[in-house]
Amino acid sequence: MTSSQHYINQGGADLATYTVSADTVWSGIRVGPYEFRGYPKPGAPEASGEHFAFFVFSYDLPENTPIEIIAQDAAGNEAKTTLKPARFFGKVFRKRDIPITDEFITTKVADIITNTPTLASDSDPVKNFLLVNSDLRKKNAAFLIDLAQQSDREFYWLDAFRPLLNAAVEANFADYRDYTYNNQKIDAQVHLGFDLASYEKNSILASGAGKVVHAGYLGIYGNTVVIDHGYGLSTLYGHLSAIDVGIGDLVRKDQKIGNSGATGLAVGDHLHYSMMVQGVQTNPIEFWDQHWIDDHVYLRLAKSQFGKAIPATDAPAAN
Repeated sequence: MTSSQHYINQGGADLATYTVSADTVWSGIRVGPYEFRGYPKPGAPEASGEHFAFFVFSYDLPENTPIEIIAQDAAGNEAKTTLKPARFFGKVFRKRDIPITDEFITTKVADIITNTPTLASDSDPVKNFLLVNSDLRKKNAAFLIDLAQQSDREFYWLDAFRPLLNAAVEANFADYRDYTYNNQKIDAQVHLGFDLASYEKNSILASGAGKVVHAGYLGIYGNTVVIDHGYGLSTLYGHLSAIDVGIGDLVRKDQKIGNSGATGLAVGDHLHYSMMVQGVQTNPIEFWDQHWIDDHVYLRLAKSQFGKAIPATDAPAAN
């Protein structure tokens, strides 16, 4: 390991640098059940073996979960070393009760089932709710992890990401939710991302430069745009009423990508915003903070490697 002084928040992300031997065919960082692949360090000589990886200490992991740097050779032999944070900050996440009504099931849940060909409606309203809130939620999460495997080896972004401005926070990252129906608990899930509300059909702008890898309907998120920012980092914009970009489009920071809405599993017009590292959800607050970017990213990777891949267009200026 070549990086040091790792200050890590539960639910947050970090970046580590390390060196591998010439016979390494795969390397990365393992945090509990989550693995984050490493990449050759941009600008470093190939023969140096210098690598880096973003990783997430997931909200659901205990404080004593080891963070391991892994290297594997062609025979499957594995070498590992433990990354020891200089300091770990545990978090207590908010808990909320969410009552579910018949109207919600016959409108919002039914609409999601209609728009998801792999789902079949049941006569039991609770089963329909669980089909979407539990089963489909898991499938959507798996889809996002698979989608992240397409991530380009480019740093499209530069400097802090920008949240939706002048917006009220309606839900936080890692809110624990108990869902009740007729005063009985029927499900429990964790809300991963931020729900941000401003005004109806507000213009939604890309929070950082990148390439669109999904633009369409996505289960619980409704009409959704996912932007790949390179090297496994991506953002998700859900519940949109309209989408203005297509898969493969290169977008600049502050470029309009759609309008807020209430599609998917949403009550009221708002934006669901998620930040992900290789498909694993992380608290976006860190990436909204330039001081955090300076200390956790630019301290370890040269800033000159960032923000160079997207040419100037007539779209609003990016990073």
